[in-house]
Amino acid sequence: MHTEADLSLAKSHTGGASAAGEQVTFDLAVHNAGPSDAAADVVVTDTLPVGMTYVSSTGTGWTCVAATPDPSGQVVTCTLGGGSTILADTDAPALALTVQIASDVDPDTLVDGQLTNTASVTSPTTDPDPDNNTDRDPVPVTTSADLAITKTHDASSVRVGDHLEFTLQVTNAGPSTARGVSVSDDLPAGLEYVSASGTGWTCTNAGQSISCDLDDPLDNGASAAPITVVVNVLASAFPGVDNTATVDTTTPDPVSANNTSTDPVSVPPQVDLGITKSHTPEPMQVGQQATYTIGVSNAGNTDDPGPITVNDALPTGLTFVSGIGDGWTCAASGQDVTCVRAAGLVVTGNTSFELVVEVGPEAYPGVTNTATVSSPAEDTNPFNNVARDPATVLPLYELVIDKNLKSISTSHADWTITVTNNGPNESPGGALVTDELPGKLRYDGWTGDGWTCVATGQLVTCTYDQAIAAGDSVGFVLHTTLVDGASGTVTNSATVEGGTTDSATGTIPTDNLAYTGGIATGAGLLGLLLVGGGLLLIRTRRRA
Repeated sequence: MHTEADLSLAKSHTGGASAAGEQVTFDLAVHNAGPSDAAADVVVTDTLPVGMTYVSSTGTGWTCVAATPDPSGQVVTCTLGGGSTILADTDAPALALTVQIASDVDPDTLVDGQLTNTASVTSPTTDPDPDNNTDRDPVPVTTSADLAITKTHDASSVRVGDHLEFTLQVTNAGPSTARGVSVSDDLPAGLEYVSASGTGWTCTNAGQSISCDLDDPLDNGASAAPITVVVNVLASAFPGVDNTATVDTTTPDPVSANNTSTDPVSVPPQVDLGITKSHTPEPMQVGQQATYTIGVSNAGNTDDPGPITVNDALPTGLTFVSGIGDGWTCAASGQDVTCVRAAGLVVTGNTSFELVVEVGPEAYPGVTNTATVSSPAEDTNPFNNVARDPATVLPLYELVIDKNLKSISTSHADWTITVTNNGPNESPGGALVTDELPGKLRYDGWTGDGWTCVATGQLVTCTYDQAIAAGDSVGFVLHTTLVDGASGTVTNSATVEGGTTDSATGTIPTDNLAYTGGIATGAGLLGLLLVGGGLLLIRTRRRA
């Protein structure tokens, strides 16, 4: 039985012209005028022109597959799935294709300013009128590129006589590629042209007028490499200037308000405050006063009208006593000292004041005192506004020695020697103990962690080579032998360098029993551990 199905396709889109970079949705309507049903598979083939690419599709029962774009365009094939047929005198389910118009469509490649999309429908059933199986939908394509420019500078670098860099940033919010992009910048009086450059830009200048052309088109959503404009800030720029830059393009720009950027520049007076700081004595000593001399100068080209303020945050260990200087007033709040000179300072002028402090134990082993000078005026050179003065601080400590007879026999005597640091600081050099042995004793070594003993004749020198913290004690045992024939009592004295001297006395036994140092029996042993009541003389010494 012979069947025929007259399929037709109508293609349309909503709206008129579309800008390059935008998306367009095409509606494809398929109808079967009969007289027979259109058998499966019903296929719609949509050939997108160069400049359009497939994005997505919608339509009940339709499945669309897009081929890879090639120099002739891109083919999208949509099949009515599930073996569906289109009944005679009925419409197929609606089909919509969304495509992307390339943002970089060159207007010169358009035909009458349009891109034409062509689609066809087919079915295995014979079609008596194939002429209505194809439809073409031309889309007028315009271009629109919303360019914007911003101009900024680093405010901290603005100084009369210095170079100043402006950064010009151009962006394209699309939707189309911008062609023929150029930037112009007419420098105001007070800014002298030095250079203008940027990757991908060609810049020239004619006096104060700068022009930069972008070498390539600027894509939708892209930012061009920044342009750096370097100028010399002249004295005539004070107290400020406005610098304006403008961007332009041969592509129509829908928003002109963001094509211009003005960058106001505040130019400060040429005041250059500097500060110096020194101290006496060096080294400082815990428990004494020290004096800082703080000098302030103005090397700028204008007077500083004042007030000039010096802030000095005293480090831990230093306490404010006074601040005195011509025209200066000083006050302290805790460790923060503020000194103010209300009269300011003339060009090339110098002024100074003295800051007296008390040196406390916490200042050991050294402090760095920092002072900062400032004023309401702009400073041409902030790098010399801070002075740091390191000082060495000697500790204050008291070493006390304690000596006891540990044991004694007819041949040996051991002596316990303990050194205590009563502070307030550590003893950084440890301790040095000397013991001039009496004639009845001979040196026989020592026992004690951290100690080293050396004998030269009867003089024994023992060194503790580690710092002794305040409140800590360190000790050792000095071993001695008794010379032949020694008898009676023996007294041994030891001295700690910079500290005290202590002695211990023992009686040599007449038998062979070791003496333990305790006063156990008999008045004859009363002198075993004798420490003279007036013998403990405490001396205080300050050491590095």
